Amino acid sequence: MEWIKNRIKKIKIWDENYFSIFLKNNISSFMGGQFTKLALKIKNDFVFRFYSFTNSYRDKKLEFFLKKVKGGYFSNLLFNLSPKSIIYISKNSYGRFIIKNINNKNILWMLCIGTSVSPFLSILRSDYKYIKKNFKKIFFLYGVKYLNNIYFLDLLLNLKKIYGINYLNLFFSISREKNIKYLSKLNIINGHINNFFLKNILNQYIDNNSHFMICGNTDMVDNIVLYLKKNFSIDINNFTVEKY
Repeated sequence: MEWIKNRIKKIKIWDENYFSIFLKNNISSFMGGQFTKLALKIKNDFVFRFYSFTNSYRDKKLEFFLKKVKGGYFSNLLFNLSPKSIIYISKNSYGRFIIKNINNKNILWMLCIGTSVSPFLSILRSDYKYIKKNFKKIFFLYGVKYLNNIYFLDLLLNLKKIYGINYLNLFFSISREKNIKYLSKLNIINGHINNFFLKNILNQYIDNNSHFMICGNTDMVDNIVLYLKKNFSIDINNFTVEKY
């Protein structure tokens, strides 16, 4: 393993649990949707975890969107770092959760929850020309617990303008909050992401000319894949998944 010494450029605290770490982009080239290893040197050993990029490969700064896990050893260490703290990053990146692995399809679905929004943001910021050339439309479904957990809302709305307001279609499922007061421009669904399909929202776009990129915890990914295969006969080759 080749570690590259880095120094934290900036830390953004979103709330008591979520935060972003920004580092200098001094690693080998990567593709949108990939992940790498972040490490701290503790008692002469490297302790590391895997994290997805949030930024484009072209950006001068790397961004990692993280959650402080209750009782989590490494996430709490990262949360308590300060700007200029030393951190190590793998020279290389990993993973096949990339857009160019997908054969041409009409519709691209992007489904994520929590911090698993990161690889999708990286893809959308990195692969504009490829996406516009190979897909007719995107449906982006982001599941969170509360409305204020949509941390990258401004970025997503800006990406919607860049791609086209009728091209990148944003939907947000809110699982633990009812009677939400929100901007009329936001498409809000109560419950988990599965509710989007249960309510027959845009189901006319779901067929084997669609491709589903799904990122989240094991239960979320498995449940959605099973539901789509059972109810819409979606072929297994029409799924690209990554489990957080």
